[in-house]
Amino acid sequence: MKVWWPVGAWALVILAVTTFQVPPGTWSSAPAGADKAGHFLLYAVLGWRLASALSQAEVLSRRSVLVSAAGVVLFAALDEAHQGWLPGRDPDPMDWATDVVGAGVGLLVSGMRCRS
Repeated sequence: MKVWWPVGAWALVILAVTTFQVPPGTWSSAPAGADKAGHFLLYAVLGWRLASALSQAEVLSRRSVLVSAAGVVLFAALDEAHQGWLPGRDPDPMDWATDVVGAGVGLLVSGMRCRS
C-alpha cells in the first residue's frame, strides 16, 4: 500500500497548484509556452510515479497501464473542470491535452525503466 502514497501525494500537489488564483497578467509576462510546460511537467511526474507504483506493486501489465492512463485522463479532465469554478482560472482543453501527453510520456518513460 505504501507504493501508492507518492501517486496520491503528487495528485494533491497538482490540485493545490491548479487551485491557486493566478494574478491578472501573470501568463502574459511569462515566456511563451511556460503554462503548457508546467502542465506537461506536473502530469509527466504523475505518470512516472504511477508507473513506478505499478511496478513496485508488481502489477505492471498492459491492462494496468491502460486503466491507470484512463484514470489520469479523467483526473486531468476533472482538474481542468474544477478550474472553471475558481476566480481567475479557466478550464482549457489544450491544458487538458498537454496534461494527457505529459502523463503518457511519464508512464512510458517510467514503464520502460521498470522493465529494464
